[in-house]
Amino acid sequence: MDLFECLLEDHRALRGAYQEVERRLGAPAGVGWSDQRRLDKPALDEALRAFRAALHAHAEVERVYLERTLRQVRQETRTAEVIDEACRLVESMLELCCSVSSASDGQHLHALRATVRRLGANLELHLGYEEKELFPRMAKELSPEVLAELGRRATLRGGGAARAATSS
Repeated sequence: MDLFECLLEDHRALRGAYQEVERRLGAPAGVGWSDQRRLDKPALDEALRAFRAALHAHAEVERVYLERTLRQVRQETRTAEVIDEACRLVESMLELCCSVSSASDGQHLHALRATVRRLGANLELHLGYEEKELFPRMAKELSPEVLAELGRRATLRGGGAARAATSS
């Protein structure tokens, strides 16, 4: 499994973990307390915990393998800016997760759903950038042997989001 396959497996796990957060939050059912009563807060908190664990694990694999490799291969400023922006987006998603955890009444559920949608949009922005722009660029700059070795190391290290999702 090369590095891209490892990261794509992470992407599937992250998308699945996010979908579980959405499922646990559920669709609006009325307003105020009638909506609040339907919310299974412990299940939502557990889904958020699993999503955050998967996101942390994915970010670690990115930091160790993508960031270091890109910084070594490309010394240009643009690459550093792209990596820094990706790190900020991950941090933003983690902060959103924390704010999602604090639902307390029906009025906040509306804001909670909006925050979860924003979290999903940020996740897709991050993963889409990697899949559509970063991976093709790296594939041009790194040999298949290097990508295979990086994938092997990532797998031996314990993987990323996919591993976190199955262990939670």
